[in-house]
Amino acid sequence: MCPKMSASRSFAALVLLLTPLLTASDDSNGDASYQRGRAAFDAGKYTQAIPPLKAALEKAHATSRTGFTLVQSAYTLALVYQLHGQPTMAEPLYVEAKAAVEAMGDSGRPLLGFVLESLGELRFDQGSWNESEKLQQQAITICTETHGKNHICTLTAQRHLGELMIERGSFADAESVFEDLIRTLRQMPAPPAEFLASSLASFATLQISEARFETAEPLLRESMDLLSSNRISGPILADTLIDLGRLYRLEHNCARGEPLLKKALDIYENGNDPHQAGALNELGLLALDEQKFAVAKQYLNRSLDVYQKIAGSTRLLAGRVKAALAEAFLGERNVEQARTLIHDALTIEREALGDQHSEYARQLIVAANVEASCHRTADAETYYRQALTIFRRSFSEDQPERIGAERKYAQFVQSVRK
Repeated sequence: MCPKMSASRSFAALVLLLTPLLTASDDSNGDASYQRGRAAFDAGKYTQAIPPLKAALEKAHATSRTGFTLVQSAYTLALVYQLHGQPTMAEPLYVEAKAAVEAMGDSGRPLLGFVLESLGELRFDQGSWNESEKLQQQAITICTETHGKNHICTLTAQRHLGELMIERGSFADAESVFEDLIRTLRQMPAPPAEFLASSLASFATLQISEARFETAEPLLRESMDLLSSNRISGPILADTLIDLGRLYRLEHNCARGEPLLKKALDIYENGNDPHQAGALNELGLLALDEQKFAVAKQYLNRSLDVYQKIAGSTRLLAGRVKAALAEAFLGERNVEQARTLIHDALTIEREALGDQHSEYARQLIVAANVEASCHRTADAETYYRQALTIFRRSFSEDQPERIGAERKYAQFVQSVRK
């Protein structure tokens, strides 16, 4: 799976819908600093949004506000930090917003689901996936109770829960969540175009994870059409471009995938968006497929550099980039460097998700190739067998990735017998 951070773009919709819940007597919407910060946030200019939003929050603190003004300022600034790849800066702000909402009693309950949903996504980014799941379930319950099952607050929590399930490898559960979510959106008279487009792309990610490319591409095409017809650009467009570029890479159509990935990278870099790490990683994997090992290393090292500057679950993402780097070094016959990288990657993956995840199996195949290249056949055999056990349990016999792993093992066995 392509290493990427959580798909948090739908947070922008939550901020837009949070505003009407504020009381008419509250002057937070009239605060010039907050308005400048919101304008930058809505445009995806997260770096520019931080100073005015901090000023708005300081004003709320200075006037001893503990109600809606404080919630809105703290919540929006937390979202900006999170989207900017700074979860440790976001955490105290979410906690402050949650405490302020709870102190408001019944009047604050309509806001509580919003805050719990976003806090749940933060826990996802920090790698606390069990807590994230609990918070998303709580958010779904409270948002349904206060706003209804078809409200964007409820649907956002549902979508992020599905994305968490994909990362965990719980594909059947994730499919059920996304089928229900997209069915609900399609039944709406006028579903939010940006949210529907993002949800379709997330559902396509699930299809790609199971190598169902023929069903993933129509979802991504529909997502792109929605964004185009509604003139939606910026980071959310880049997110979909990444998914479509990845699909073409996995179909071995690098000529179609590379321009999309480079366009996504340009969008991220222009906005100083840390999601550029995912685009760099995909371009590195594409270069790997073409056996352009030096080019692959350049992209992958840049991706790794971005991930290593961000705290939280990006340690897992960095580990997956290391696995790709191991393949690049192996391609250049630098076996010792490849071994160091793949062992680091396996340790990180095992500590984060255990030793039964499909991504762990993919890394085991890389480790087997590394050991086989220097004739450590016993170690290579062990890695191959572990990987195949996971693939056979996780995927059907006709799943392409499983077929490829079976073929590689058969070739290895045949080479040993010669």
